[in-house]
Amino acid sequence: MLFEQIFLMINLYVWKIQMLAHQLKKISLQRMYSMTAIYLPVIINRTITKFNLVELVIEVSN
Repeated sequence: MLFEQIFLMINLYVWKIQMLAHQLKKISLQRMYSMTAIYLPVIINRTITKFNLVELVIEVSN
């Protein structure tokens, strides 16, 4: 469940980056994928941190 949500969020971000690149059309395909590669770890970290905070709040409330 958790990994499915993370995977969906990652796909959404990748899609957003691709759409941006497509709209600009100045960005080459190579640069688009390097952008995705650069932002992916950041997105994963943020997503995991978000879920960890949620889990922490649930534990504290219990």
